[in-house]
Amino acid sequence: MGSVARVRGIYSTALTRILLEEGFGIAQPSVDVAERFRLKSGPARFELDVRDRPDRQGVESFGSPDAQELFITVLRRSLDDVVVRRRDAMSLEVEFPSDSKKRLDQVRGIVAPTVSRHHYLKACGGSVSAAVDMAERLLSRGRSLKETEQMLRATIEPEYPLEDSLVRIERVSLDGGVSSVAGTILSIEDTRLEVRIGDSPPELSKRLGIEEPIDHTVVRTDAEAWLADFVCCPASQNVQARLLCLITPPELYPYGCRSTPDEETHPVPSIRWVDLGVEIASKPTGQTEVTGMGRLEELSRIGVVTEVLVGNAREKLSSAVDSLDQGSSSQARGT
Repeated sequence: MGSVARVRGIYSTALTRILLEEGFGIAQPSVDVAERFRLKSGPARFELDVRDRPDRQGVESFGSPDAQELFITVLRRSLDDVVVRRRDAMSLEVEFPSDSKKRLDQVRGIVAPTVSRHHYLKACGGSVSAAVDMAERLLSRGRSLKETEQMLRATIEPEYPLEDSLVRIERVSLDGGVSSVAGTILSIEDTRLEVRIGDSPPELSKRLGIEEPIDHTVVRTDAEAWLADFVCCPASQNVQARLLCLITPPELYPYGCRSTPDEETHPVPSIRWVDLGVEIASKPTGQTEVTGMGRLEELSRIGVVTEVLVGNAREKLSSAVDSLDQGSSSQARGT
């Protein structure tokens, strides 16, 4: 393609491999990257500068409009759930949700010793990130992957919250906005997580048509189903309503997402996902309403999300609606 990029940060090895395969030149590579790809110092000048976002949830890129367009094309072709936000013609903000991080793990693993969930764990920062560095040094010295990952899990497990721990739910919109609410972890099991929040967002009552006060809301997330299920429990307990939101697989960050342990004395763990803006509202009246799919398709057309993500979202939405309908039918037969 002819463009030259400088790449820095926790995603640099994986992105360098992807960019090289697409014909980019690499300027001023780090010592590790130069060694892994047998690069010389490279050109001094570059058209694209790629570096970590402050929260490590993706990258920022700055450069010429042509180089940015090429970069967007490469990202959308390589990463199914990548989210690209244009600031202006010369700068981008790129989000790497869970599946993008896993794909980047696979790419990195081709050229360097890489533990499972490398980029997610590096994005955690703090002791978790340091433990990854230690584990991968052991891999480079010949330690087996199985033994190393067992040791890594044992090292980082105490950093993670347990049941009854305070946690912050962070919902990231496709335009980059973040809404946050605090809650308490009720259960953690494999890919499923359940949190109780006391002060439910006012818009939730309005969206579901609940007129009486909500006592609490239970949020259930399922990484396999791409769902966040908000179950609203009014004080009377006479009715119950649910809002199912299509999301990218949630990630649990032991030190939170907006700050590092160095910036906050007692960081609150956070559960983070990208909200796809597609919702299924199951109202107390029995009515079910689906919204947002058209907007997601439009965002694909303008390049914010990929067509693959939209296709996956359609499948997850269909499964969720079928499951909801089956549950309603079973309940009706039981009354």
